[in-house]
Amino acid sequence: MLNWLPAVIAPRRRRLALLLYGLLCGLLLLALWHLQPAPTGQVHRVSITSSGSHLHIDGQRLSADCRAVLVERHDNPQAVLFNRFLWRNLYDVATRDQHAFVLCNNVGLVTLDLRQPQQPRIVGVAHSERRLWHIELCDNNAYIACGKDGLVICDITDPSQPLIRQQHSLPYPVSDVTISGEQLLLAAGKQGIKAFDLSGRQLLAEQALEGYVNALTQQDGWLYVVSARVDNQGLLHVIDARHAGQLRLAASVAFEGVPWDVLVHDDRLYIAAGGGGLLSFALTRPDSPQLMGSADHSLRAIALHHQGDQLLVSSSSAQLVVYRQTRDPARPLVEEKRFHCGRVNRGIAVHDGLALVAASQQGLSLIDLAADPGQPAPLELALHAEHQTANWSVSPAFISIQNKTELVLLKRQPDGLLRPFCQQDFSRLIYDHQIKDNLLAISLRQQGTRLLQLRSNQPPLLLAQLPPTEEQGQNVNRLYLEPASLYLCGPSGLHHFSLEQLPAAPVKTWHLPGTTEALARNGDFLFVARGRAGIEIYHLGPGSPQRLAHLTFPDHFFDSASALDLLWHDDVLYVACGIRGLLSIDVHNPRQPRLLDSLELGSFCDRLNLAQGQLLCHSNGGFFMIDIHRPENLSRLCHFKGLRDLAFVDNALLQLTMEGIRRTTAPLLLTPQQARRRQLSFELPQPTTLPNRPAQPRFFDLYLSHQGIPCNQVAELTFTSSGRWQLGQKPPTSCDPTTLPDSERF
Repeated sequence: MLNWLPAVIAPRRRRLALLLYGLLCGLLLLALWHLQPAPTGQVHRVSITSSGSHLHIDGQRLSADCRAVLVERHDNPQAVLFNRFLWRNLYDVATRDQHAFVLCNNVGLVTLDLRQPQQPRIVGVAHSERRLWHIELCDNNAYIACGKDGLVICDITDPSQPLIRQQHSLPYPVSDVTISGEQLLLAAGKQGIKAFDLSGRQLLAEQALEGYVNALTQQDGWLYVVSARVDNQGLLHVIDARHAGQLRLAASVAFEGVPWDVLVHDDRLYIAAGGGGLLSFALTRPDSPQLMGSADHSLRAIALHHQGDQLLVSSSSAQLVVYRQTRDPARPLVEEKRFHCGRVNRGIAVHDGLALVAASQQGLSLIDLAADPGQPAPLELALHAEHQTANWSVSPAFISIQNKTELVLLKRQPDGLLRPFCQQDFSRLIYDHQIKDNLLAISLRQQGTRLLQLRSNQPPLLLAQLPPTEEQGQNVNRLYLEPASLYLCGPSGLHHFSLEQLPAAPVKTWHLPGTTEALARNGDFLFVARGRAGIEIYHLGPGSPQRLAHLTFPDHFFDSASALDLLWHDDVLYVACGIRGLLSIDVHNPRQPRLLDSLELGSFCDRLNLAQGQLLCHSNGGFFMIDIHRPENLSRLCHFKGLRDLAFVDNALLQLTMEGIRRTTAPLLLTPQQARRRQLSFELPQPTTLPNRPAQPRFFDLYLSHQGIPCNQVAELTFTSSGRWQLGQKPPTSCDPTTLPDSERF
């Protein structure tokens, strides 16, 4: 190995040469180890300290190129501005301890935390696409009748994590379920009654009955079942179920009306008979009910619930009636109060003086039973299921939220809070909408586009109605509104309307054929996203636009990219490319655009926004914040999870979440100061104050990147109520998002 050493070196010195050679190799290996890059996705050897106003980061290979960003957690309890968060199409509700369990069709079992009854919040969902009709709670299980979809058994040991344990598809519909001892009793339509073990696997007994069984209940082993016959007739069946595996029909009583629900309490039995009114029976003997009378045929009673000596009855006529039970056989029920609530009410539960009424149309109504009668429900929660929430639009004064059927308009108040002032149901016709200043445009299927003027204390004023374009019978991808222009993007191309003569009818000035996904504009230059066909650049003149350039995707994308959204900023065009992430293109000379960089995000990127000079990319995993101070070297700064949409207004981020709208400090980019070798110091700024909120701790995540490594969360910081920063404090595991006064809840 050492043949290269000069032969003149004396033998006694050869050992010294070997020692020096080994030392040199060791130093070389140490230098190579020291200079090797950190593993991808990890920040290497970093220690962080804070002095209350400054942040100090020590670590190997830190330089002034290190990027740090502070992101406020969206689950800070004082950040909520607007809270309206439950789903429609509800069929039943039950309560236990401090939780309510709500059945939402085609969504699943939704758990609400009722520790603050006037401000419930969603804590868990067991997703199911089955139709959920009726719920019965027993021990740590929820037994759910699913109509033609059979039976579902859900584990609710942890209400925040309800789990579907079993799903049974049966050859008959299950309209109701109850528990008697160790038997699970099902209302099986024309098949009568079925008795199973509590696992729902073994059939123990069955009993055929006349009519179609709608509902059942039990007391002390006696089963009371109501079934419907033709010609508005009903039957009450009494079945002896006291012995496991045995069902014996003891009596049947006919009555007028179609039965919806049955309830037994001590020696009284009540039947909600729809147009037949509310029927009362005496149970002097369990097997021989005697009809005492009927009340209020106009009520059209559907669901029943008892609470103490009160009987609560909901109806299809948007009412909840509270009766007091008496011992007078001639007048067994006395009406006490009548509340207005959602239409077609299906289920009732009571918690801490608050009635929860599930309606198949309006959602969940929460009614204070101590309130004055005749008043509207103090709180109605109804927002379509999470997968149906489409988008929103934000202006300095107004915010609109759109889902597949309705549009809700919110007005920003001087205190920063949001108050709803208009809501309209479009019956699944709405495609897209946008707010610009005080102008609102709504694109509707087969009905064209409406232009409305938003006014502070009055309903929106209709300015103009555009006839439908040929594409509005199919699909409209995007709607873009400017002070004097309206653009409609869709499969048949890009349509431009002039709004200069408003309130006169808008005038269509030009049309660019071809599939159009999105557009961006800079002065007289228009950038059009054509999906898989790439991007086109046009010059806007007096006549039709003139095409200047057509960009296609790089060859290595293998036809897997599609231009879905565009954003222009500082002579750079940013393109959302679906699974291919993000592109940056130099358009300083629009006739000769030049690709600068591409960044894959590991998820589907379909929408872009700008906040404090940084790019926000929406993906199916949330939002990525991209550092664009060097467009030729794009890098991720942080990742927002669990958000529907983001908007940047008044130096703050408005966030649309499953629970409503929140306002948090915009991400704080920290400028590094090289204090000494391997140490960076950052001055910690004051976060944006939240309107009308008491001083409470606010929680932030610190992200750090350096030497081309993507940002990683490396620390958690707390901005204390005294105005100082502390390191390493974690937020509570669950924050109640409803801290608004009553007037802000909707």
